[in-house]
Amino acid sequence: MQTELNESFIYKSILDNINIATSFNRLVVNDLGEPIDAELIYANSQFSELLGIDNNFLRSISFSKLNCFFRDIEFDWIDFFGTVALNDNRSFVFDRKCYLFETEMKVRVYSPYKSFFALILSNC
Repeated sequence: MQTELNESFIYKSILDNINIATSFNRLVVNDLGEPIDAELIYANSQFSELLGIDNNFLRSISFSKLNCFFRDIEFDWIDFFGTVALNDNRSFVFDRKCYLFETEMKVRVYSPYKSFFALILSNC
């Protein structure tokens, strides 16, 4: 008997088992269309481990509640995510010092759909 594979399940399974932190997120904007926050829709287990927060708690949480990682006086993450998410198919890759972990992280952000963005974090 041949088992039919669900493509979404396969991709989620791969993301949950790679050694890179990934999340898929929705940008939250105010009445003027300006980015004010972001909401996590999906985060793999490495993303939750990186933040030190249970994965079940991370689902549908806003980035403003994740002060530990996305609050940075030198860099406005939400504004940056907005720049990416409000412009379809934009992609940025850069290295950023993560003060919480005192390490350089490679950050990749891209928007497959307007108002949504994927975030991929890995060690440099």
